Amino acid sequence: MSKRLMFIIALLLFSLVLFVGCASNKQGTLEQPDPQAAKNPTESSNSNPVQIPDVQAALLNEIKQLAPQGKIINCEFPIETTVIETVKQKWGDPDKEEYIAAAKGRYATYSIHNVAFGINKGSQIFDVRSFDNRLKELKMSKVKEVLGTPENTHHYDTEDMLVYKAGEKYQLLFIFPKATQQNPDPQLDHYNVFYPQGTVNSMAGDPGIKY
Repeated sequence: MSKRLMFIIALLLFSLVLFVGCASNKQGTLEQPDPQAAKNPTESSNSNPVQIPDVQAALLNEIKQLAPQGKIINCEFPIETTVIETVKQKWGDPDKEEYIAAAKGRYATYSIHNVAFGINKGSQIFDVRSFDNRLKELKMSKVKEVLGTPENTHHYDTEDMLVYKAGEKYQLLFIFPKATQQNPDPQLDHYNVFYPQGTVNSMAGDPGIKY
């Protein structure tokens, strides 16, 4: 075999080895995972956790926003500027209407609407009470957590009352069953938006009620 032919064969073998080696290196490079790419999805997931809405806090904030307007969450009629005749024109006669001396007025109850109205001698509504079913899930601790420390707290034989200021003229009252050792954090029974000036009877020298 001539030297020229041997040289050509050697050159071809060298080229073949070089080609196979490059191809192997390229394949190895393609198969290597990107540690940063694998890490990113986890980081993205941790930096954007799913937000669960606090329904109770939203309800309490709605109560707080409506109270200075003299309104509750499930009634369109505000205290002070509404007379009971306006309610009766739209809702009809109440299920029950009775005078409550301790509250200094008549109370008209509309069970189907979960609402009761306190009415003075001039037919003015000075108190509106909500018994909305959504309130039953609110515990005393949750009210304090969202609305802060109450302005006053009253303890009665069977009830506890938290009192918050609602604007310049009104009070926001939360009524709970009395806290006990067995039930230290009771659930809300109802709440009121109350107009103290509406209970004043100047002619009789009665200063009215303010909680």
